[in-house]
Amino acid sequence: RVARLDMHEAILQVALSDGVVHSAEREFLSSFAQQYDITDEEHDAALRHLGWTREQWEAGAQEAQLGGANYIKNAIPELLKQAGVKSRLVAAKDLVGEDGEFRGHPDEHPPR
Repeated sequence: RVARLDMHEAILQVALSDGVVHSAEREFLSSFAQQYDITDEEHDAALRHLGWTREQWEAGAQEAQLGGANYIKNAIPELLKQAGVKSRLVAAKDLVGEDGEFRGHPDEHPPR
């Protein structure tokens, strides 16, 4: 019984090693857990032992990793604008002022 938990945690450690959980890793571990009768409680205990929470597992990344992704996601519209690329992302960003006020419909304010 302990060997299956050790094997589960070893596989989990590999999946978590880059700070991101990919869908294929999650699917594999889900199948493994089913095959070897790993309970949610045992899975959560292994996550905690490896420094992760259930929420991070479900989100697919730890907060530090998510912060970087959010920074990049938020930077994309400005980078597109600087490059002169017309896109809905740029148009949508232009509709909200720095004060957070909505400026209107995209058709009223075409991308610059």
